[in-house]
Amino acid sequence: MTLDLLDHYPPYAHHFHTITHTLQPHLPFDLEQTLRNTTHQPELLQRIDLLQPLLFTINTALAQTWHTHGLTPHAYTGHSQGEITAAHLA
Repeated sequence: MTLDLLDHYPPYAHHFHTITHTLQPHLPFDLEQTLRNTTHQPELLQRIDLLQPLLFTINTALAQTWHTHGLTPHAYTGHSQGEITAAHLA
């Protein structure tokens, strides 16, 4: 779903790229390229060092896309990695 949004929905792509630009200096790999590589190498998603920044980026970009359309929740919640995203969005 994320790749489809990246390729066909500019508001989501904008938010995704803004987040990856911010995170990239702290990572030894390219987030978008890694995400695209999971199509042919799904085992990459078994690596927690890749999965956690990807999940944060995807979840945050999706929530910011909702905000673009005026959908802003009164509260955020999450479990595990989702807690970090929720705290960041709050």
